Amino acid sequence: MADNPANNDESLQFYRSAPPDWLPKIHSHADLGYHGFQPPRPGQEEDSLSQSNVKSGIAIPSASVLNAIQAETWSAKDMIAGAFREGVVSELENMFSLIFTRRSESIPPVPSSTFKLPARATLNEAKRQTWFTDLANPEIPLYKLGKNIPHGAKGHDLLDLLHTNKVEISRAVWFVRVFGSNETAGLRNKSTYNPTQYSVEWANVVTTYLKKQLVEIGLPSAPRPGINIKMTFKGVLSDPDSRERWVGRFSWSLNLLRAFYDEGLVDNRTFLVWLVQQLAACNLAQLGFIARLVNEYLDGMLVTRSISRPFVEVCLGKVSEIATAQFRSILPNTDSILRTSLKRVCLAFSGAFVSPRIWDTHSVLICEIMSEDGNVPDSALIAEQIRFAKNILHRNLADIKSRCEAMLFHNIPSLDVVKSDWSIMDVKAMNAITPQTSLESMNILLDSNGETDFTSDLFWDRAYVLLDWSVTPLQYGDHRIYAVVNVLRQSKEKLDEQLALRDPSCPRSDALFQMRLFEWLDNSKIVGELESWRTVAPLLGQLIELQLFSYAQYVQRLIARGDVGLGPQGNPRHYNLLAWMYIDNATASMAKERRTLLFGARARETTEDLNERQIRKEIRAMLPQVFGGSSNDPEGGVSDLRTSSPTFLLATCHEQFKMLKVWLHPILRNNSGTTIEDTPEKEGVLGVYCTAIELTSAVRCYELVLDLSLLLLTYTTQTDQLVVILDTLQRYRLIWSCMGVVETIIEALYTAHQTFAANGIHSRPLAELLLDLDSGRCLSVSDRQDVIEKSAALSQRLYPSNEPAVAVPDVLPEILGLAQDMDEKALVQLANTLWYKYRTSEEWASKVWDNTVASLRQISTLNFNPVVCRTYAQRYAILLSGVDQRLPHGLDDHVLKWFLGPGTTELHTLNRDVWLIFVPTLANLVVTDAVSTTTVLQGLIYPAWGTATSVTNHEDAEIISTYLSSATSLFELLLLRDQVTPEDDEGVCVDDLMSLQRIVTRRRRVFSQEHFPSLVAAIPTLVLLEHNPHLSDTIRTRISVLRSRLCQRHDFKQAVYRDLDQVRTAFERSLEMDGSPGYPRESLVIALRSALDDGSLMTPSTPASASQWKPLSSLLSPWKRAATEIELQFALRHLGEDLSRGDTRNAASASLNQLTDQIFSHSFTRDEASFVATIIQCAGAEVAGKFLNDGIRHVVRILGLGAPVLRETGPTNVITRAGDILRLLTLTLEPLRGSNTPPRIDGQVQDEILPRICGRLEEIKTVLLAEQNKELDKFSTTSKITFLARLLHFVLTIGTAWSPRARDVAQPLTSVLTQLTLHYGHGRWQDFTTFYLLMDTLCYVIDELSSTDPRSVNYDPFHNYPDFKLSQLPPDMPLELKHQLRTLLPYVAINPAVKNLFYTSRQPDGTLVYHGPVQNRPWEWTEYLGDDNPDELRNSGSLPLELFDAKLTGDHLLDSNGLSERAESFLRSLRSDVVSENIFERDWREGRVPLQTGTPPEYGSCLGGDEVGDEDANSKMQRGQQNSRGASPASSVRSRLSVASFRSPSVSSQLSRRAGSADVIEVDSLPSTSSTRTQKRKATQEIDEGEGNGDDEIQIIDNPDPSAFKKKTGVKGKSTASKSRAKKR
Repeated sequence: MADNPANNDESLQFYRSAPPDWLPKIHSHADLGYHGFQPPRPGQEEDSLSQSNVKSGIAIPSASVLNAIQAETWSAKDMIAGAFREGVVSELENMFSLIFTRRSESIPPVPSSTFKLPARATLNEAKRQTWFTDLANPEIPLYKLGKNIPHGAKGHDLLDLLHTNKVEISRAVWFVRVFGSNETAGLRNKSTYNPTQYSVEWANVVTTYLKKQLVEIGLPSAPRPGINIKMTFKGVLSDPDSRERWVGRFSWSLNLLRAFYDEGLVDNRTFLVWLVQQLAACNLAQLGFIARLVNEYLDGMLVTRSISRPFVEVCLGKVSEIATAQFRSILPNTDSILRTSLKRVCLAFSGAFVSPRIWDTHSVLICEIMSEDGNVPDSALIAEQIRFAKNILHRNLADIKSRCEAMLFHNIPSLDVVKSDWSIMDVKAMNAITPQTSLESMNILLDSNGETDFTSDLFWDRAYVLLDWSVTPLQYGDHRIYAVVNVLRQSKEKLDEQLALRDPSCPRSDALFQMRLFEWLDNSKIVGELESWRTVAPLLGQLIELQLFSYAQYVQRLIARGDVGLGPQGNPRHYNLLAWMYIDNATASMAKERRTLLFGARARETTEDLNERQIRKEIRAMLPQVFGGSSNDPEGGVSDLRTSSPTFLLATCHEQFKMLKVWLHPILRNNSGTTIEDTPEKEGVLGVYCTAIELTSAVRCYELVLDLSLLLLTYTTQTDQLVVILDTLQRYRLIWSCMGVVETIIEALYTAHQTFAANGIHSRPLAELLLDLDSGRCLSVSDRQDVIEKSAALSQRLYPSNEPAVAVPDVLPEILGLAQDMDEKALVQLANTLWYKYRTSEEWASKVWDNTVASLRQISTLNFNPVVCRTYAQRYAILLSGVDQRLPHGLDDHVLKWFLGPGTTELHTLNRDVWLIFVPTLANLVVTDAVSTTTVLQGLIYPAWGTATSVTNHEDAEIISTYLSSATSLFELLLLRDQVTPEDDEGVCVDDLMSLQRIVTRRRRVFSQEHFPSLVAAIPTLVLLEHNPHLSDTIRTRISVLRSRLCQRHDFKQAVYRDLDQVRTAFERSLEMDGSPGYPRESLVIALRSALDDGSLMTPSTPASASQWKPLSSLLSPWKRAATEIELQFALRHLGEDLSRGDTRNAASASLNQLTDQIFSHSFTRDEASFVATIIQCAGAEVAGKFLNDGIRHVVRILGLGAPVLRETGPTNVITRAGDILRLLTLTLEPLRGSNTPPRIDGQVQDEILPRICGRLEEIKTVLLAEQNKELDKFSTTSKITFLARLLHFVLTIGTAWSPRARDVAQPLTSVLTQLTLHYGHGRWQDFTTFYLLMDTLCYVIDELSSTDPRSVNYDPFHNYPDFKLSQLPPDMPLELKHQLRTLLPYVAINPAVKNLFYTSRQPDGTLVYHGPVQNRPWEWTEYLGDDNPDELRNSGSLPLELFDAKLTGDHLLDSNGLSERAESFLRSLRSDVVSENIFERDWREGRVPLQTGTPPEYGSCLGGDEVGDEDANSKMQRGQQNSRGASPASSVRSRLSVASFRSPSVSSQLSRRAGSADVIEVDSLPSTSSTRTQKRKATQEIDEGEGNGDDEIQIIDNPDPSAFKKKTGVKGKSTASKSRAKKR
């Protein structure tokens, strides 16, 4: 540049100051410059370089036109005040009005519409082909083809023509639209014209076109057996050429369908229904294509439940089909698409899964799909979004499960253990007490954790039950009072320990126990009953003796209350208690006080004095040896006592115990030593002892029994006396255990053991009882080892195993000749001789027994009389008893072995004469305990009964009759005889009281846990014998009486209630053997009932029947609960079998009706309902089904009675009574669902119950909708509605297909449910829980009504759904509930072109009035085909501009593209921008929040705020007037925040089911503070004001980084330039 200055000059140019291109002029015509732009000009004063300017700077002279301005002090206030005179503002306003008026007049109006629809023209084939060729050519503009369109092809032919010519989709859509517009042109002027009707027809065309293509995809047919035909299959997809053609055609069809669907040319509703139908009907080959269609159009299905629910059901069915298909391995993608679609439905609209039918069928598959874990992406943001979606899936799945299972009554929550449950468990535990039970380790009255609060009401409620159990006559065993007292004593000791640990100075629990026990005496019903006083009095005596209850405080409280003191006129309950109660060691003052309270102060001789004198007289007569009289052994037992001492037995406990303890006991103690030394056995101590024991045990004075036994044990030195004492101790062993005196007995027995051992006597019974009682608890190790060693030494002496064995001959002549020797000592000597000779042999006892039986058979041939036979029986019994004493382990095992071996055959051969000797012999052996009662039962009696059951003719019955009769007599003696009796026909007798008592002792072993199952198992055998027609009537009658007597014995009942499971098992086995037509099932049920209850139903005049039922209150008592369960289960099972037979069905149904009438008339507690339900469940399907039907019939009857349901209160109202039945039926049904044939209600019952439910709901609805509903109690009304809804759920769950009569109720039922749902969605009655309950009920009813197969031609998924307008919804209904109701409407989503677009008009005052919504006209609104001229406004589109009130304004639109944010802000300060920005950008800008690029779509509109279903038109008008902004034609809409994946109206319900739950809103990070945002974010304020949501309802969570979102997820805007006056809300 330095070398060439010329070129340098040419390259330089003069600088010219010019404004930027984007800066507008101040005036369009006048040259006034630019805003804010003042460039330098030539000649300006600042450029003058005068001396003063250089030295002093530029100074403007004061005389200059531009006067200097004092910036610090100058103000324009005076200038403005002077300029504003009166009328200036109005003149200014008029001036601007004229300016705008002239401006508007100078603007040309919008031209009239020049749109003209292309007409149809008939063209020849060549021209038509040319036209379609041009249509397919994208280079040819459509406006050149838009004058006419060819006429001809329709339907599938038209689509084939377009596809053949390969017409581009958008051009094909234009042609089809114009074609359809011409088709509908003639119908538009008709009043019935529907703009979308042709869309329905065209949808059918398109869907059938697609279906025709899908049909070409087939699967090879399965080979049919028996047909030998070779078939070849060639599918359209198997050949590459045909596959390419088919895929190309199908792809083009799908693209065309997509455009049709978006434009509304295909009716969305029709297409979506077809898609569901096609999904249901397609094969697995077609499923791959249908699945992708489903995935694409799934969003449209989610708008309404009428489509989404069938889709879910069909989709789940296809997934199940794929899982079971043989070639499922080649369908992973299809399966994945279907599973993903189901997940999307669960995310967006979980209500589609809320269907009991779907859940009952596919619950496992649904849980599997929703719990699947996909691949974890690398992106942390995407992984976080996936975790968020999974959390929503899990919440929605839990919500679906809870709602569906609630309607199906699945998994009913288990009830907490209540008082009655604890009481029943306590009673069962107390009934299970055995002599080996340790009460200290039972933890009675404690909870499952072994703890309890002894001061709580629950503890004492349970204690009261135990006290009632101890005295009620419905339970068995004299041990009960001692067991309960022992339990209470332990509880009191634990409570005292707890109190001492808390505070040593704290008083003991005496006052608490006194108060609680008095309450029990005062309130217990059992205490007030006469038959209970005989057990209550000893109980009180035990409580007082153990200091659990104070007699003095008891009397003081009674006197203070005024209950006693006036003789019998006082409180009868406590008066009788005082009269019956006996107090040990009572002082003279206490006795006088009692006499005064009962008889008054002046009473000289009372009834007690008279009774005591009579009792003394009776006892003296029974014990003459004690009172100096002659020997008179009482020949009797308890029955004799009733005749010889009636006064004693009928006296009060006070009189009985007083006579025994105060009078008789000292006498016996004083005479015990003398009696033992100076009297023979029967006339002396043993006779007195047995009689005294009989007296004391008859009145339950067991303390005296123990004292007398231990007293005699101290003085006795003879083994015969010792055995009798040991038998007594053994007989009442359970009572000793409950009394807690076992340790005392063990000490006495061990002392006696040492005494006898010192005298060289070893008693095997004494050692066995001692070791059995001890069980390692009381005796020291050394003492116990001493007893064991002495027993082992005796066994070794009796059976010297170290010596060589001696052979025992089969025939022992000594025994065969025993009939000639009558000397008792010789018999003992013979036993000793045999032992000494054959003691080294193990079989010598068995040989002795064999020879004894043979000897008895020889004696029977001598024809002795019964007395002689009994003498011989006693003789052989003495011999065998001696043998038993000389065996280490006794004779019992040898006898049992013989019974089960050779005796099985030999017993059948014995004649009557042999039995006359053999039976008494066995009886005497049982008395001496040489042979146990259980051995006789197992070896002789049970086999005899079993053999007799198999008798099938009279000859065999005659042969076995003697054996059976003798076995029956022996059984009666050993188990049922309670009194001394003379000899009977079988030679059986008990001739003394001691023998009877010893038999009773042996009887105890039969009822033990080891042997009682065999006895119970024999009862069904006895029933079979009773019904064996080949046996004689005499034997059958004897067996029947014997069984009845056995079942009524208290010891038998006690054993039954101790182990009810054994009873159940025995009768279950008997019923399993039912194979013959005449099997006595009913008699077995009666026998079971007699074994379990007291036989009150069986009277002589009324034969027992299985159809007889006791009152339900007695069956459900805690005492009989466990027994009732077994009894009813067997009875109902029997009835179930009869119901399945035609000849017995009517009788069984009548009997079952009696029971159900009792059950459904009873008011059940929770545990009682559960108990009855458990019984019905085990009765079989027939009984359960009838029970359910009878229950529903009772509900029908109840709902048809009474006053209006909302006016009833109290426990007897209709809803409460019906609710008890529903709870019972629900518990009954739950475990029966999994059976192969679950019970169902009859169609007739269903037809009766549905109108009742509908009527009651209609009644409630009428009252609720009336103006007087303010008087109603919301909780009570809601409870009744809830019950009726739950009852409807139950009926639908077990119901059958709806009959025509039931379908008549469908419409009223769905209508009333809809209205009730709406009522509970707003106002005072708003309740989210009830709303969803009623909505689910409505959907349940609709689902059951819509039972048509989706593959059916007549399938209509929208049938029965409610059809109402969203504008009818109350304005105060929450948006969440509105969305839920929107899903019930049978409409799909509105086309986006007209969404939220309404017709409007302005009133003269300028108020904007909204009219109906704009209806989509896809066949009339065609594309604009003219050229684009921005300088000319044309009204040539199919939508005329007049619809939008379009006007020319003369404003220029500013293009701000490419400008910086600062420049754009500067421009906005200079002019108003109308439509150059979308509404979201403007909302952010006016909120003074800088717009950030890359804002994700999740921060768009919340919950579809611009959806049509959000609000009705009235609310739109109201808010539109309140929130409209006059400063801008484009009014701001409310900005919502939402999650993009939630496009369904049900999103809020998925997030929360609670009323008032806060929506989770994600807010982007803002630079301003929260206070600034609150003041300046007007859109947010509009949300709060419009929706009524306060700040407390918005939850701010951590916002994600906006820069992490992709560019394509940015905010999308929509220009409103062509619709400036359309009101989009």
